[in-house]
Amino acid sequence: MNENPIRSEKKTVNIFASIPYQDQFWKGNLKTYKELLEHIGFKVNVLFGPESAGVKEWQQIPRANFNILISPWYGQSIVEHLQELYGQPFFKFPHIPIGANETEKFLAGVLEFARQYDTGIDYEKAQAYIKHESRAYYEEIDNLATFLLEFRYGLPNHVHVIHDAGYVVGLSKFLLHETGIVPKEQFIVDNTPDEFQQSIRMDMNNTSDKKKIPLVF
Repeated sequence: MNENPIRSEKKTVNIFASIPYQDQFWKGNLKTYKELLEHIGFKVNVLFGPESAGVKEWQQIPRANFNILISPWYGQSIVEHLQELYGQPFFKFPHIPIGANETEKFLAGVLEFARQYDTGIDYEKAQAYIKHESRAYYEEIDNLATFLLEFRYGLPNHVHVIHDAGYVVGLSKFLLHETGIVPKEQFIVDNTPDEFQQSIRMDMNNTSDKKKIPLVF
């Protein structure tokens, strides 16, 4: 008897995202992805770190309805392999979702993808949760802006980011759209394979329709 039948749990997903230890924020990132997705109705296997059930969770990878890749390139070979092995489709979000704008896009993308696969998710409840969390987030941003203006602390006008591809694009979008700090030259230092560089450039170019952000690999 197969204890882990393939795609047997319609609301279960596997997440492939931050690389443990290479990304210094990996534990917090995986914890947050798990919490967000659970709040909109999914059961989530994060596979690594304190939020994982360990070996048992790895054994249950085949049960998931689909996989989620949060990455510009690292982890793609894994989800492609699982698609071939178990027929599990995957949803890809090409950078780390930082701030409300990108987090809303990420969650909306997951929900839209899930509609194709009979997950049984309560979409109205999920949308209500996203709106509630966004309101809370922007209240804090508003409080921070008031503090900065009140006490006249200065913010820089421009920023350079030196990091891996997921962070460079994610931080650039956050800083431009949610703080008004303009990204100048951005530097990706994770030895991105050549076949992924063009898609990352396109993702960065979609950050602004008014300014091209220079990107160096």
